[in-house]
Amino acid sequence: MMADVLDDFGVFNLYMACKLHYSNGSYNAIKYNFRTRTKENTFWRRKDRYFFHKLNNTLNHNREEVIDYFNAQFVAGNEWIGDMVGDEAVWNLHQKKMQSFHYNFERDINTIYTEVCNEGTLPFDSVFDIDDDASHPPIIKLLLQDDIMIETVIVLNELLGFIPRLKITETLVWPDLKNKILKYGNMWMIESGNLRLIKQETVMRYYVSYRLLRERMTHGSSIGIMVLKVQQDDGILNGH
Repeated sequence: MMADVLDDFGVFNLYMACKLHYSNGSYNAIKYNFRTRTKENTFWRRKDRYFFHKLNNTLNHNREEVIDYFNAQFVAGNEWIGDMVGDEAVWNLHQKKMQSFHYNFERDINTIYTEVCNEGTLPFDSVFDIDDDASHPPIIKLLLQDDIMIETVIVLNELLGFIPRLKITETLVWPDLKNKILKYGNMWMIESGNLRLIKQETVMRYYVSYRLLRERMTHGSSIGIMVLKVQQDDGILNGH
């Protein structure tokens, strides 16, 4: 299937849709198919329209690439198109990360398993434990320390739905981070179908060692629930 071909105004419209997606709680770019009320004459009056033209050429007028580009930039904290186009490192890092997604996700799972679960001596659910209302659970601390990718958190939340259940009361970091995880997750999971990329090869290999699977499925913990969900979707486990 050929990628959609964009003109410069189309890039601007996607930019506005993504900006609304991350900044407006009621707007969902996927739900509205990236439609906005943006007028073309508004675009032509902008003094920064050259950046949209430059980006369009750089990404070969590819709609999916442009959406992926804006996701990476907004997640990184860049909001103005001039800063985005001027910061090649963000896009280069994102591309590199996605090209090695399996490896990076496996690395993150191993980090969680060794640093939080202490090589399996602690239950997997300990990654979601909060010492007090103002603190963050280990999985969020790892994210804030750049020890794991935001995409790893997104995949785990897709499987376990743990983000809405976290009782974090601090208001300096968590509200914006939670919004970013959920908003980016909505875009990234649906647009790219990444959940299917990691199930069998990684979730099974790192979470579900035979011992962990037997122990935690027996006690109905999150890992057991996650495995059952994977099993229902793809028929991965054989019941041993």
